[in-house]
Amino acid sequence: MASYTRLGSFLLAHELAADPFGKVYRGLVVAGSGLERHVLVRTFSEDMNEAGIGGRMEEAGKVAALLAGQRGFGHGYKVEGGRPAYVVCDYIPGRSLAQMIEKAKHEQIPLGVDHALSVLQGVAQALVQLHGKGVSHGVLSPHSVWVSFEGATHLLDAPYAAQAKPLLGRAPIASAALQRYRPSGQASPLHQDLYALGALLYELLTLDKLPTSDLIPATLGKATLKAAQEDSPIPPEILSLLK
Repeated sequence: MASYTRLGSFLLAHELAADPFGKVYRGLVVAGSGLERHVLVRTFSEDMNEAGIGGRMEEAGKVAALLAGQRGFGHGYKVEGGRPAYVVCDYIPGRSLAQMIEKAKHEQIPLGVDHALSVLQGVAQALVQLHGKGVSHGVLSPHSVWVSFEGATHLLDAPYAAQAKPLLGRAPIASAALQRYRPSGQASPLHQDLYALGALLYELLTLDKLPTSDLIPATLGKATLKAAQEDSPIPPEILSLLK
């Protein structure tokens, strides 16, 4: 028998994904004595709650309002601060890109280069829209990307990503998990997001995480297309994107 956990005016049903920031659930909206509709509910880990994510939900709500109606993000966001903090959006049947990569890796199911580039294009377009609104992401990783079963990509964490970034110094678990997607040293917000986009493309193509910065040049020179189950080097045109 299914069990449900009450969270505000929502019931948490199935856990769909776990990531450095917490978990994503399929939830149900409680309306009076009945249930209204399905939603996606993001809850935050103890790590992030301790770091203070609940105190930044007001700003997250403002970003959600800026993104309303834009493609490449979730819709119908509801942001709740305090402790525990949580974020709700309209239900999108799918899974995280991190889950897709792990499935491809462990079950040896090729993603394909065309699929990888299609995902990259969707994420890049969402980032362009985000920066066009004067907002950066800052913590982009495969966990940020929700891929619908029809293949559409959504940056579900866009409303709270910029608010989560300054908390990483107080959230060691999340910080360690995201290290490979963040450039070393000082970098502009745009450069940080472009670096993470490149790290994401590298992982899509090779099914390996980007190495530390000192090993990147040598690693790119011998990287192969594991995503297509090929031992051939990454084509020069795609390699130029990574560089």
